[in-house]
Amino acid sequence: MKIEFAWEVIDAQTLRAKVLGGWLVRYHSPTGSVALTMVPDPKHVWTVVIPTGEVERARERLEKLEHNLQDPYIDQSIEAEMRAELDHLRRFIDHHGQE
Repeated sequence: MKIEFAWEVIDAQTLRAKVLGGWLVRYHSPTGSVALTMVPDPKHVWTVVIPTGEVERARERLEKLEHNLQDPYIDQSIEAEMRAELDHLRRFIDHHGQE
């Protein structure tokens, strides 16, 4: 997955970039300190470009995880991580699989 990200110059010390739900703002003070914050602004559009084949790779990974979860000796901490990844993959496929 490729997410477009570009800093825009606001002034000599301040940059901003569009991120999901708003702006990422970076301030570099004259003394050398750096601050980074997120400023909500949901009215802009987040552009995501899904490379060809990415949904199919996600489906393949989902199938492997589902198969691996059938192992009766799987460690519980690994199982929790695998289930979280399964949920993420399902949401990704549901959102991008119909395009």
